[in-house]
Amino acid sequence: HIRNPEDTVTKTTGALVFLEEGNPAVHEKVASFQSVTRFSKSACCQCTECTVLCPRFNLGHDIEPHMIMRTLNYGLDANSSVAQAAYLCCQCGVCSMFACPFGLSPKRVYADFRARLKEFNIPAREHAADPFNDAKKLPSKRLKARLNILDIDVKAEFIGTLPYPGPYKIRMKQHIGAPATPVVKIGDRVRAGQVLATVKTEELGTPVHSPAAGDVLEITEEFITIGSES
Repeated sequence: HIRNPEDTVTKTTGALVFLEEGNPAVHEKVASFQSVTRFSKSACCQCTECTVLCPRFNLGHDIEPHMIMRTLNYGLDANSSVAQAAYLCCQCGVCSMFACPFGLSPKRVYADFRARLKEFNIPAREHAADPFNDAKKLPSKRLKARLNILDIDVKAEFIGTLPYPGPYKIRMKQHIGAPATPVVKIGDRVRAGQVLATVKTEELGTPVHSPAAGDVLEITEEFITIGSES
């Protein structure tokens, strides 16, 4: 989700991959949701390839990506199993990055539906795994070829931690659940590893800690800025 120098890493950041602007993965990330839905309404042929290759569907979850594409034309019914399946999507991108012959993105549609369905308490359901699950798994090499990244798929050598003078911008929402609430104030001096923000006991979330020692320069609802002592 890092698209420009102003974006920050979070607890869920696994790695940074630099890709050319025309790469399919980049286009899928930066395309507006309006263009995604407009293209999907006109191009989806209901071939069901997205559902056939969906890892969650093959594990037995009640999720069919091709069905969520139909709802773009017929509207959203929050009580339908199709809409509720948005909670089951893991946003892996197999449907959009590999399965769809037109490059459509059921993943983005599910993400939008899930954001609108948070107010509903959807009970968990049990389903049996697809007996052909092992035969439907996507080879990672084929996905890399589709994304034109085979030539950069090499083992990277660890060269150590690069020095950074600061300031540090720490986001309050780096995890699943509610954003953390700051427990420090502007002007406080903090040490590396000190808790900057916490979540309530009844909320799902995790505390946020300072990456370095320094002074608290700015506090907003979205982030805390720490100035380095060095």
